[in-house]
Amino acid sequence: GATADLCPNITEAQVSNELLHGVPYVLRVDEFEQVAASWYSVMVRVVERYKRFNINADQYAYGLAAFRAGVHHTLVDGMMLSNPQMNSGEAWDMVDNLPQVRCSQLRDSMTVPPLPLLQRRLPLFLHACQWYSACPDGEEWPCAGYQKGSATPVGWHFNKGHVPVKLFDCDRPLLARPPEDLFNVQRSKRGRRHAFMVCALTASYNAAAESGCQRNHSRLPCTRIVRSSNRYHVNTC
Repeated sequence: GATADLCPNITEAQVSNELLHGVPYVLRVDEFEQVAASWYSVMVRVVERYKRFNINADQYAYGLAAFRAGVHHTLVDGMMLSNPQMNSGEAWDMVDNLPQVRCSQLRDSMTVPPLPLLQRRLPLFLHACQWYSACPDGEEWPCAGYQKGSATPVGWHFNKGHVPVKLFDCDRPLLARPPEDLFNVQRSKRGRRHAFMVCALTASYNAAAESGCQRNHSRLPCTRIVRSSNRYHVNTC
C-alpha cells in the first residue's frame, strides 16, 4: 500500500507506534521544519493512492513524513481531551474525579497555576472534533423537548463548525455562557464530560475573541449554538 511505497523498510510495529498518532500537539520548530519539507508531497501521494482526500489523509501523511525525517514521538494520555466516549488514551479520568466546579471555572482549571480547589491542572489541550451537548436538568442528550432541525435552543452545545466566523470581530456578540451549575447537575459520567467540554470551549472561544479588543468594549454574550441538521446559531439578546 501507500505505506510500503513511501517507507519500504517500515515494520508493522513501527506503523502502529509511528504512523497512527495523528498530528502532534507539541513539536519543536526545528523538528517541524524537517517534517514540513515532505509533508505536503507525501499527502499528495496518499491522496493519489486512495483516489480521494479524506479527513485522515493529512494525519496519515504527517506520520509518514515524520518517520522518513527521523522525527519520533512520545504518546501520552494525560494532556488532551477530545472524545467523551473514550476510556483510555485521553485524560478523562481527571474530569471524572473533579469536585463541584462552576462552569466558568472549568477553563481556569486548565491554567497555570491551577485553582486551589482542584490542586492540579487539567489537560492543556481540547481537541474539539465533534458535537458536545449537555442538558440543564442533568439528563443525557437528547434533552427533553429537542426536535431535530428546530431552531429553538434546547440544551447547551458546542461545535466548532457552528461558531460564527465573525465572532472574532470586536463589534459582534460573544457566545452565550452556559449556566454555572451545568457541570455540577450532571448525573452521569458521559454528561459530566460533555458539560466540561461545553463550558471550557465556550469560555476559551470567548476569551480568544476578546483578547484583541479594547477592555472597555461592551460585548454581550448573545450567540447561542443550536444543535440542528443545519449550521446556524441564534442570538438570544
